[in-house]
Amino acid sequence: HDYNAGAVEPCSTGAVYFDGTDDYIDTNAKPVDTADATYCFWLNSTDAGYGVAFSHSGGATSEGERTGAFHANYQESGESLLYLNNSAYMYWVDTGFADDGKWHHWAVVVDISDVRTSKLYIDGILIAYDGSGTASDSPNSYGNLLIGKYDIVGTDRFIGPAYMCNFGVWDVHLTQPQIKSIMHKDYAALSASEKTSLVSWWNLDSTFSNDIAVYDNHYGGS
Repeated sequence: HDYNAGAVEPCSTGAVYFDGTDDYIDTNAKPVDTADATYCFWLNSTDAGYGVAFSHSGGATSEGERTGAFHANYQESGESLLYLNNSAYMYWVDTGFADDGKWHHWAVVVDISDVRTSKLYIDGILIAYDGSGTASDSPNSYGNLLIGKYDIVGTDRFIGPAYMCNFGVWDVHLTQPQIKSIMHKDYAALSASEKTSLVSWWNLDSTFSNDIAVYDNHYGGS
């Protein structure tokens, strides 16, 4: 991408739209066994509230229950938040990118040995940690991956209004050069080495079953 040519745009033929009311994706899968992973996606949002990019629901039995939950908010009181199991969390400094209505690439590198050592990259640039947060607390009931929703139970915190595409999950910590390499690619453009530790990738530009199911380009199914 030629940054001097204009705004950053994702490489995709389409994107999923979340209306902010009840739209979300339940992958019905747990791509990684722990939160130690890298999550990458393109996001375009005007949501100034509590925008939940993704989560792993943790055995909740009632709406609002947080036990075992893990989630990443691209917007929370003007900052981005990574939150783990009720007690471990970190905030990144306000970037102004979360709700500006433009496309930005997000990469969240999660380390549950100490959540405060996790990293956030926006458009390939490392975002500073604001200093607030606590040490890690490993998930005790690690659940399936949800995209655009906080919790599997009830109607708690949906993403939106927002568009999202090219959502990938790796079971390793990607480096900044790796993130910059994959950020302008859809699944077909990824190199063999970039797929080595990839466990799931959703272009989010195609659907199955009348828009009910989305296609996992890496796994090869819905």
